[in-house]
Amino acid sequence: MKCFSRDMIVQTPAGYRRMDELEIGDHVLSIDENMIQYSPVVMFLHKKEDVEAEFYKVQLKNGEFIELTEDHLIYKTDCERRGKLELVYAKDLKAGMCLDFSKDHKMSLQRDEIVTIEKVRNTGIYAPLTATGDIFVNNILASCHTNYAVKSLQQTFFAVYRMVKGRYDSLFEKPLIQESDMPYGAEYLSSVLDLFVPKNLF
Repeated sequence: MKCFSRDMIVQTPAGYRRMDELEIGDHVLSIDENMIQYSPVVMFLHKKEDVEAEFYKVQLKNGEFIELTEDHLIYKTDCERRGKLELVYAKDLKAGMCLDFSKDHKMSLQRDEIVTIEKVRNTGIYAPLTATGDIFVNNILASCHTNYAVKSLQQTFFAVYRMVKGRYDSLFEKPLIQESDMPYGAEYLSSVLDLFVPKNLF
């Protein structure tokens, strides 16, 4: 599982909203080509309110923190100078590394140092997918994807999936799937990308 906990919040044009209150179509703070902007939630890879999971609670010096599962991707940055953002798994984060964040509607990236990382258990797993593939959670920049080598491939795959689902739903009264979780078939195909494309390809 690659998810956030239900207690996490995201920033919308109307203010902050909890992860478990988020719906498809809501616009949330994201980033695209270094430009901070609002992006629509196009689907949920996971949305299960009753599933318990272990999360990494990563806290910054400024008090901001984020809870995400060990294999969820997040951006780390150079603490000393502004450089290229690097995608890493939550389990590979260490105290002393820096993360990027944006708050108070400033629409600019700031960075701060990780001071503590601890494992916590929480109920509710949520993995919204935005049109840009990235999302600010608890003001901290993270990815919606599972494999940094195939982010563009996964984004293309989900775009095609949404198009097919939209066509199906427009033709039939019963939706192809409920909007609470990614169907097994789509999840399987996405996981195939993880298996056959090396994570360190780029």
